[in-house]
Amino acid sequence: TTIPQNEENKPTNDQQTTEADDIERLNDALVSATSRRARYPEKAAKMLDKTLQTNSESLKNLRADVSISGCPTTYPRPSEEMLAAKDAQLAKLADDVNNCKRAFLEN
Repeated sequence: TTIPQNEENKPTNDQQTTEADDIERLNDALVSATSRRARYPEKAAKMLDKTLQTNSESLKNLRADVSISGCPTTYPRPSEEMLAAKDAQLAKLADDVNNCKRAFLEN
């Protein structure tokens, strides 16, 4: 949402919008649309059908030719040394956390 700004390049109080304002506007639009759909069900059904047809035709025409030749199909397993080093780091971190807990409880 673009907020008009005053000469100091700051939004004025009466022009500021919040996320809550946006949600309220969205909710009002939803209530209005469902109300119209309840009052004019045939017209709403025709409009929905036309929208779905248009979306379907658009999706049929939209195509992307994406090459996946450079994408790996499998990923190498980490070495045992790397796994052992990570385990050692995790064990040290667990010891550090336990030491902090003990120090906190002692004080």
